[in-house]
Amino acid sequence: MNKLFIPILIFSVVSSSCSENKEDSTSESTATTSQQNEVLSTENLEVQINNPMEGEINFTGFIGNSPISAYLDFNEEKGMILGYYYYDKYEKKIALSGLEVDWHGGPVYSIDEFADSVASGFWLSFKENSYGIYSGEFESMDGHTVVDIVLKSIDVDGYLHPSSQMIFSDKSDAEQFFKTNHFQNNNSKLRAGVILHEQSEDEYLNGPKLLPAGINVYTHDGGDGFGVVSNGTVTKDNMIQFDDGSEYGLYDWESGAMMEIDYEFQCLRFQKLISSEYVLVQTGNKDFYLSVKELEKKGYYLEGDGYWTTQKSGYVLGYYPTETVNVFPEKDKYGKQLLTVSHDGEGFFQVKDVVNFRGDVWAEVDFVYHTSLPCEGIEMDPKPTVSGWILLYGGDNEDQLNLGFYSRGC
Repeated sequence: MNKLFIPILIFSVVSSSCSENKEDSTSESTATTSQQNEVLSTENLEVQINNPMEGEINFTGFIGNSPISAYLDFNEEKGMILGYYYYDKYEKKIALSGLEVDWHGGPVYSIDEFADSVASGFWLSFKENSYGIYSGEFESMDGHTVVDIVLKSIDVDGYLHPSSQMIFSDKSDAEQFFKTNHFQNNNSKLRAGVILHEQSEDEYLNGPKLLPAGINVYTHDGGDGFGVVSNGTVTKDNMIQFDDGSEYGLYDWESGAMMEIDYEFQCLRFQKLISSEYVLVQTGNKDFYLSVKELEKKGYYLEGDGYWTTQKSGYVLGYYPTETVNVFPEKDKYGKQLLTVSHDGEGFFQVKDVVNFRGDVWAEVDFVYHTSLPCEGIEMDPKPTVSGWILLYGGDNEDQLNLGFYSRGC
């Protein structure tokens, strides 16, 4: 995505762009050429930040973990956004000017910011995720600082949690959620995870209870927003009885919803944390939602992939690729590769950290070579450990976990 110096209020031909990644596109620059036709002046910036704008919306939110307040005016007809923001700690106004550069269920904006009339950074991929909730990425002029942006309109009730970008009733509700459910750095944006509970001795002998009996399953209510209606109940023996009379068995390796997370310990995956209240489970045949509160009441909880992969590294033998995995020296999927791993015969991965970076989920890993072939005992030539970064998700839809664990039978 190009980063553009975009005119404010009165425009001139002023355009400077630099490439965010090697997948450079000219769509943003060509889309804005006709709009950049007047002079960008210090006077215009001062007018913008010191005078109320017609139709402006007030926001609170965060850049990284720093609280900010923002005032934005969206001109959908012209595909423009104007405004300003300030860090709550300093209250120094910083002007914003952007243009619509893409469309993903709504307009996506590229925004330039100006502190004291001097370009000071970029807001990239800025868009509305749900009613009144906007997100994007802030990038400094030198490209060295890249952090998340999340804003909540003051018309939206509740507390906006900075790292998860979820709305809670208040701060204590958010703290309780992340005390019960575990996500790396309290960042629930890391897409997916697993549904866990303390497994009993009976379950080790007779198989796991992937979900507790008696809780409801839900489906989307068909409305424009996110609303759900009850559509069935979890019964004993890992079955779901749907209201239409159909049944579905959760214990199905082919569905892709079940996985092994520890030695002979299976659990159910969720693909997305919709809000602080519901998770989405996709089985290939049946997709449904589960209530987080109902799970908690039955002693079940959520662990994001970033959390459990880091917590269990070294405790389990290691993780193996479920797809071909490329190891990079930096978080750059278009950069040079240190190593490509496509099977478990050479070694295993240990995960040190998991982070969001420029729209992708990255795992910092060590690839440790075997000194002898597991189960067979064949000695192997020693090789030094390779350290780097891998994409945690891949596959056709870019949502398949690239690492897995399984109990070896020898």
